[in-house]
Amino acid sequence: MGALTFNVWLLVVAIVLLAMFFVVHLAILVRVFRSELPTGWKVAALLPPVAPIAAIRAGRKPLALFWGLVLLGYVCVRVLGAA
Repeated sequence: MGALTFNVWLLVVAIVLLAMFFVVHLAILVRVFRSELPTGWKVAALLPPVAPIAAIRAGRKPLALFWGLVLLGYVCVRVLGAA
């Protein structure tokens, strides 16, 4: 019974972290599209691996760092749940 509760909490945390990831990614897209970056960077920012790099180039380093931390937290929770 205790393991089921732990797994349910891991699922809830994973869902919250994934939602946070989507919101932060959307915030990065808004900041990048409003910046003075070339159009190529703006289009490339739609891809998740390029988004934090584009955010750094747009002068939003803390937002890119938060994006990475949320993604790292999500991956850790998923790995913990698989173990």
